[in-house]
Amino acid sequence: MEVTDEANQRRSCEVFNFVVCALVIGLVCLIGLAGNITSFLVLLKHKSDTTAIFLLECMALADSMLLLTTVFIYSLPSFYSFTGSLTVVQRLCDAIKVYVWPVAMITHTVTIWLTVLVTWNRFCACCRPIGSYRKLSLPAVRLQVFGVLVLSAIYNMPRFFEHQPIAAGTVAENATGVELVESNVNESSSSRSSLSSSSSSQAMASTTTVNLGDSQIYQIIYSNVIYFPVMYIVPLLSMSYLNVRLIRSLKAIRMKKQTLTGHKPREDHITHCVVVIVICFIVCQTPALVNQIFWAALDNGDRRCGRFHFYYTKLSDTLVVINSSCNFAIYCLFGKSFRKIFLDALCRSNGQRVSNRTQTCLNDLNETDGTTIRKKSAETCETNAV
Repeated sequence: MEVTDEANQRRSCEVFNFVVCALVIGLVCLIGLAGNITSFLVLLKHKSDTTAIFLLECMALADSMLLLTTVFIYSLPSFYSFTGSLTVVQRLCDAIKVYVWPVAMITHTVTIWLTVLVTWNRFCACCRPIGSYRKLSLPAVRLQVFGVLVLSAIYNMPRFFEHQPIAAGTVAENATGVELVESNVNESSSSRSSLSSSSSSQAMASTTTVNLGDSQIYQIIYSNVIYFPVMYIVPLLSMSYLNVRLIRSLKAIRMKKQTLTGHKPREDHITHCVVVIVICFIVCQTPALVNQIFWAALDNGDRRCGRFHFYYTKLSDTLVVINSSCNFAIYCLFGKSFRKIFLDALCRSNGQRVSNRTQTCLNDLNETDGTTIRKKSAETCETNAV
């Protein structure tokens, strides 16, 4: 009876893993890739070369890269382990662990800090307009993005040395290469979180010799002491503070404009988009922070099939994937000019055209925090560009 119950539980975990990792995450990744690519193309159509638009373009590319690597790390191995199809995954398993996993973590770091950067950009534009033009210039922002890319790559460089492939026969004398790869695929899809640092070494023992990944000192210092503030605590606290300031600033500016002009002021669509993006980031990334705490506090037994952490890890990673897939929906809901350009592109195939007024703000008045500044450059379009 116990054997039957254990087999049934294991089967239910396999089904859960297949549904969440292969189907749900796979579908979200495909939808997110389509949305991010569409967002990037629509943002390119903006004639105003503003820093905010450039940052949103970079975010679309980084999110797309993260979703693409997630398909290889999560969806394809889970699909193979459950169905036995896509045998190419079997042959690429070691390459996925050794090379794709570090790239995924680099892009994950880039997406997090690009979100911080775009929030800081809007904070400077709305809350500190005087003296911020040099910081918000396009060359300066490009340099900041380059710095994020370089620092993210440097920070995640040790991950390329966490796992090294070895000959199959050196692990177990009676195990074939196919059996070892199948074991690894099952491990990687059931116990490893593709977007969690501490879990990276758990799935590799059957087919790889771990250089850094099995070092307790490495796990404590790099995967916990450094990982927590770099990936979660500092970004979440920074964006929470900046977002609160942005929301207060938007309300104050709206009330001040309405008092001075007597009519409803023009909405700052791009800042509204950034505020919603940050809210989605906090909602989706906070469970991942809690998951990282679980990895540090719980033992391996709590991560087994059927235990709470087994299910929580999959769901927290699903939220991270959703966070990289939802920006297109945010732009459509809160970006008036984005909607116009997108609908214009859709209607052109039918010989129609939607009115596009994304450049009308070039000669408009830019009022921020009670200070009126008239600019004739494209930078004044920034607040209404999306």
